[in-house]
Amino acid sequence: MNNEKNKKNYNKLLNTFGYDEARIEKYYPKALEPVAKLSDLNISPRTFFNWRALKAIDYEGVESDDARGWVRLNLIEVIWVRIIETFRDFGVPIKEIVRIKQLLFGNLFPQITAHSEEIIAEFEKNLKD
Repeated sequence: MNNEKNKKNYNKLLNTFGYDEARIEKYYPKALEPVAKLSDLNISPRTFFNWRALKAIDYEGVESDDARGWVRLNLIEVIWVRIIETFRDFGVPIKEIVRIKQLLFGNLFPQITAHSEEIIAEFEKNLKD
């Protein structure tokens, strides 16, 4: 069930970038398959679950054969973990990383509509003809 939910979320994300599931599966058939362990990434479980608790990572786990319940990440999750690590290397606070994640992957339409008059005024001010 969680695996199906994760797949839908990734499909939605990929669609925002102009990709579709069939295309990804054709060229990268294992991109959404959870295979990477935290130890493969040199990430401690404590760090990972702290990032998850602070909403920097949207990981719900997947159904797996592993009775121990170890974390297994797919390619997209691995890339996002690496991005978080890079931000942290530059001293970016977790709260800012969460904000960046929301801006990158969230629905901006409500924010745009809430500030539409300000945005239009800014465009009018800065655009000539």
